[in-house]
Amino acid sequence: MFSLIVLATLALAKCSHKNFGLCSSHNSEVSYDYILHVQTWTGQFCKTQCCDLPETTRAFHEGFTMHGWWPNFVSGYPSCCKSPYTDSDVSKLITGNFKEQLSYNWPSLTKCKFFNYEYDKHGTCLSDIYSGSTGPKDYANAAMNILIKHDMWKLFKANGVKADGSTNYKKSWLKGLVAKEIGVNDAVYFTCNNKNLAELRLCTMVTTSTKSNPQFITCPSAAFKQETCGDNIVFQPLPSLSSTGCDY
Repeated sequence: MFSLIVLATLALAKCSHKNFGLCSSHNSEVSYDYILHVQTWTGQFCKTQCCDLPETTRAFHEGFTMHGWWPNFVSGYPSCCKSPYTDSDVSKLITGNFKEQLSYNWPSLTKCKFFNYEYDKHGTCLSDIYSGSTGPKDYANAAMNILIKHDMWKLFKANGVKADGSTNYKKSWLKGLVAKEIGVNDAVYFTCNNKNLAELRLCTMVTTSTKSNPQFITCPSAAFKQETCGDNIVFQPLPSLSSTGCDY
């Protein structure tokens, strides 16, 4: 049963419902060293900019939502890779229950067709694994399964973390909770705006044999250079939204 965020009016200007811009060309080859699973803390995201609920579900995943699942090199990342799928091909797959899952776990909170944008920029670089007629859909489901199976906000909340915008939590303690949950040390880092948590990022890897169940790995040391949080982390309160915006 989904944990729904209570709907209420958020006093922000109306969001832009334009579509995200897609890649102008697809020239990069499919190559990467690991895959970064990036989760957005909606409390901070929606505090700093306008957010709308997707029309499909009128709710979204409590706590963290999907930002993306990004193939990375040890230094830098590929993007806009060659792909057999057009944006129209991707959109045709987004129907029924799959659309509801996307709008709940991987929502467009500002501009629309956020998944299409993320797939075009990053998911195409995993088309060696996620191929066939349902490749983009399989890629999305694998990414969302990580979010759902290892619900980090549920984990933190069960250990006493409160999203009150003021209480400090030790970064090392939070990382320890994640390590115990996934069974891998040093597989996570955080990004922050000052002390305020912005994103949680997990290092993963996938092969054709694990395409439905990606594996967590220890992050390359270079990945931790992206971490922008100090020793203490604050969770801003989760947003309450009422206006509807994009389809998913």
